[in-house]
Amino acid sequence: MVFDGCGIGHSNITDIQMGEAIAVENVTVHTLVKGYGYDLVTRQYLNPSPPSPQSADKG
Repeated sequence: MVFDGCGIGHSNITDIQMGEAIAVENVTVHTLVKGYGYDLVTRQYLNPSPPSPQSADKG
């Protein structure tokens, strides 16, 4: 999982003690499985490459 907080609007992180729950708004969560990725510089979700015609013929 990738949590992208570039759009956070509000958080209580400066008001809580260690172990207390964090409140945060506008966090984007990306769930990734094998073959998927995430570019941390561009903040882009990366879909896997489509199978090449050669690999499809082998199936």
